[in-house]
Amino acid sequence: MKVGSMTLSLLILPSLVAGQDDRGDLRSSVERLLDVPDVESLLESMDDRFVQHFLMLVPDLPSEDREVLSAAVEEAFRPSALRASIASAMAEDASADVVEQVVKMRRSGAQAELRNLMEAYEPEQPVEEFLAGMGDADRERLQLMASLTEARGQSDLALMLDDVMGRMAHELVNALGGAFGDFEPIADDAYDAAYRDHTLRLALESLHRLQPASDELIRAVLEEHRSQPAQWFADAYTTGLLVAVQAAGQRVATLTMVDAPADAETGNPDSGMPCRAQPCGFLVEWEGREPSGMSQVYGVPGDLERLVHATLAGAGYALVLGQVDEGLNIQLRPRAERVYCEVVTGTDNRTCLAVGQVRVALRGSHRGIETPASLIVRNRCGANSVMAVQGIAALVAARIHHELTTYPGDERRVPSC
Repeated sequence: MKVGSMTLSLLILPSLVAGQDDRGDLRSSVERLLDVPDVESLLESMDDRFVQHFLMLVPDLPSEDREVLSAAVEEAFRPSALRASIASAMAEDASADVVEQVVKMRRSGAQAELRNLMEAYEPEQPVEEFLAGMGDADRERLQLMASLTEARGQSDLALMLDDVMGRMAHELVNALGGAFGDFEPIADDAYDAAYRDHTLRLALESLHRLQPASDELIRAVLEEHRSQPAQWFADAYTTGLLVAVQAAGQRVATLTMVDAPADAETGNPDSGMPCRAQPCGFLVEWEGREPSGMSQVYGVPGDLERLVHATLAGAGYALVLGQVDEGLNIQLRPRAERVYCEVVTGTDNRTCLAVGQVRVALRGSHRGIETPASLIVRNRCGANSVMAVQGIAALVAARIHHELTTYPGDERRVPSC
């Protein structure tokens, strides 16, 4: 494949190659702090996350191009390279004394005591059963878990990471010939709502996972995370991760050449593409009662509205919550249903709540286009596989994008899971 006349014009960040680091001993100490399961799991998911953001913008990318893209992203987002980059960035702003204090807390402080307790503990119930049967949560205990989540910076990290991933995918598509305009980050009010939702979800999961830990131990861990050395680590790790991801996203452009979609010019905000120059309304009305609760397998069904809205907004769509009097309105009618928690029935007959299907209705009109017909997005991959809320939300957003950018005569494959 070839880019043709397209020119890649990307911001070049300073190299973060470990061999250029003059503070090798300190960087090695920082890198050992990153050698933990949570960090490794996160880094191993980076390539898939980036591909998902890219395919949201170009859902009809041919399969052969997807293979090239996936190979390039896998190379650019190698976990070992990301971890080395993060360690190098953190070491530039570190002092041996602060790093030593963080190491000490990890080895012999309250964090070490909690880690040892958790390694020896296996919950008797899955998290969804625990949450369903506990009734009203102990508000003081729940607040303690929420405070711990915030002190660790988990919610901010997740939301900022999603933002930088979307930004880099957006810039790559534009550099390769797309015309999606400037990237629009998530609005402050939407960010605040997402932050609250994410913090509450993690706090509820901590209620389940940290059952054997006393309030006194949790408070001791919380105090350690609020200390200056731990706060340095959290801030430096977040900054280093975002910089490493941004650099990796830029490396993808040098490793792959992806043909721009044939109708990319319609993405210009001035071309009349729906929901670009003129905002569209966005509203969600559940069939039946809006579901509450969550499961490890399928997530929180109630997050569907936020996730679809954030994905479309990240792709450049101008959306207002609620109905608009002039222009198009995107109306979602999701329905929740109970499905087996395990894919293979008979091994576990418990059921979990998931999004079953979503009816998408496009109401109103937009100048120059025929309003697309309504559609139904069913949460089925193959015979019986059901996606988590993140998966069905991404598919719904991709189907909406497909409907709004496909014109008579176009031959484009309908997005599927």
